[in-house]
Amino acid sequence: MPHKANPARATMIAGGARRVPALAGVLYASLVAEDERPAGAWHAEWPTLRDALRTVGGMAATAVELTAGLRVRPERMRANLGATRGQVMTERLVAALTPLTGRAEARAAVARAGERVARGTVDLPTALGEDLVLGRLLTTDRIRTLVDPSGYHGSAGALVDRALRRPDPDPGPDPVSEPDPDPGPDPVREPAPSPESEPAPEPDQGPEPDQAPDADAHAEADAPEHRRPAQGAP
Repeated sequence: MPHKANPARATMIAGGARRVPALAGVLYASLVAEDERPAGAWHAEWPTLRDALRTVGGMAATAVELTAGLRVRPERMRANLGATRGQVMTERLVAALTPLTGRAEARAAVARAGERVARGTVDLPTALGEDLVLGRLLTTDRIRTLVDPSGYHGSAGALVDRALRRPDPDPGPDPVSEPDPDPGPDPVREPAPSPESEPAPEPDQGPEPDQAPDADAHAEADAPEHRRPAQGAP
């Protein structure tokens, strides 16, 4: 039917996502091998790995085509949010009212206002403002701010930023993991010798008892050339 616009690409991605876990189970089971070429393990691994790569690659290519064709229509999105006449924001209202009234009373007050909205008589901001409990706690401007979905994004901004972030193809060297090519001596591993570790010099105890003094040394000491002349002599 040419007039239909079914989300075919999203359906293909969802179908592939259901196949890959089963293929991964076969690959994990093939890791159990009793030898380098176990009987049956690598025979089951080869076609399964081929199917897994083909499925994941097809899903990635389909996702590229899907995102390239997306069209954002803010007016239609706003109309969908307003279809419930504000009741899509009841969870936020309960969270904002709990510190003021307690969780039980906050849920009961929002439920009463929601019943009036469901009957089609008023919208949610009007029902909350006319409530006997909430009307005294919240101003009209505060109520309309709480029921406005454009100010309630939750973690959508952080999730979008993370999805659009691309890894750096060339991050460069890591200064933490790159060691210094010439670190030099390690003062911790090569400590300076301490005075306590050096051996003390032995005192001069003179010649050994069993050795006679050197006669030549005494003769040289008594020689005239070794004698100092008297002061004033020519």
